[in-house]
Amino acid sequence: EDMAALFNDYRLIINLSLDLNDELKTSEANRIFKFIKTVQGSEYKPNRISFWYNAPKTAKNKDGQVNIGFNNWMDITMVEQVMEKLETELERKS
Repeated sequence: EDMAALFNDYRLIINLSLDLNDELKTSEANRIFKFIKTVQGSEYKPNRISFWYNAPKTAKNKDGQVNIGFNNWMDITMVEQVMEKLETELERKS
């Protein structure tokens, strides 16, 4: 946290190397929400928080990854907001 105050333009990227599927959506939405709440209560103020997951390769998802990214992470107040973003990104990549 001492270093965070020295930076004013940075992103927080979490590469989970975890296969994200329909069965894990709820538990991952809860984990992301808890993480965002932790960052909201800290001195960290990144421009964006991104969570990278493995996802099935499709015609729209040739690299087999999905990015659940939040530019407005300070506005997240409910796990439902995270779930909506997660579902939107998974649908976009399928």
